[in-house]
Amino acid sequence: MEQLKSPPRAESRASDALEELRQVFADLRRRLREDPSFFIVITELALRAKRDPAIHRIGAQRDGFWVQRLQAILERGMAEGLFRRDLDRKAAAFALMVQMKGVAHHAAMGEREPGELDAVLAEVAAQVEHWWTCKPGGPPAVHPDHTGPAEFLAAGG
Repeated sequence: MEQLKSPPRAESRASDALEELRQVFADLRRRLREDPSFFIVITELALRAKRDPAIHRIGAQRDGFWVQRLQAILERGMAEGLFRRDLDRKAAAFALMVQMKGVAHHAAMGEREPGELDAVLAEVAAQVEHWWTCKPGGPPAVHPDHTGPAEFLAAGG
């Protein structure tokens, strides 16, 4: 059960935050290959958490650790001048966690074509790397008709 309380953490030997971000994706890719049943259990527990407050607390704690780790990588990259400083740190970390959970959920839901998960994870990694490193001033992060990340998070999202 301890394995479920915090995300997998490889010792960071990354020379900078961009390499550390890439390592997070490599760790997920490795875990998807080596221990796919882990993601089935996580998916089942996420569903059970809706009915079981104790499981919900464990999941919330795990998500909190995960967001903190991703946020720390983002902040490190901002300090190193590698990542955009205009990003909402918590919202960006939360969004990345949700994307990674989506890939893991997709993996847990059945057999996939050879290379499918690697391709999906590589695409998400490329999108996140571009998002976190591109120059500000591009299209708005949120469509004007939708609730922005700050409002969503303030509402308990």
